[in-house]
Amino acid sequence: MIRRPPRSTPKPSSAASDVYKRQGLRSELKSYSDDKFDEYFNSFLIYKDRPLCVGRKGNPFFDKNGEISLENYTAANHVHVSYDGTIDSPVNDYLQEIGRKRNISMSVNYVSVAKEIIRASDYLITLSGHLASYFNKANNFIVSPMPFDTNEYSVRLFWNKRSENDAAHAWMLGKLYKIQEKNFGLDGDNVDHYYTDPENRYSVVGSNP
Repeated sequence: MIRRPPRSTPKPSSAASDVYKRQGLRSELKSYSDDKFDEYFNSFLIYKDRPLCVGRKGNPFFDKNGEISLENYTAANHVHVSYDGTIDSPVNDYLQEIGRKRNISMSVNYVSVAKEIIRASDYLITLSGHLASYFNKANNFIVSPMPFDTNEYSVRLFWNKRSENDAAHAWMLGKLYKIQEKNFGLDGDNVDHYYTDPENRYSVVGSNP
């Protein structure tokens, strides 16, 4: 039996808050009114996350404790991961609210490319906790909390409701539900990175080991 998806969906703006969603999808979701979005689309939560700052070990913008100040964060050069070359990001919005901005000096299409740039320079990158854990599996980087307030956001899977009666779609959705539940828990809180990683395997500054 396929577990049926929830009937309530977030507003398109909550989907837009995902720093690492494709910009084209974000624009598409924002183009619908709330009523139209709920009428045509459904979704379920995959996991919850929040941004972190990542740099190489020895990067002078971090202090001796591996933390970074707002002044150093905004003074540094940043690499941004973007699938279409734009630099739109909720992180920029957070900074704008407090009258600051960061210097995005480079935009790349792939996280793996950004990783090598960060490894070989004093550039910084802001990533989700999930991607930061991928970056730091070998403990080669500093992963630090952001030096300003940010909101937790949700990563969700969306689909068109007209596909729900299709057998192949229902089969795939059932498989994805099982993968999501196994890896992240029903509520998306069982996430294998910084704030639910009791052993602090990814060496995030400020985490409780």
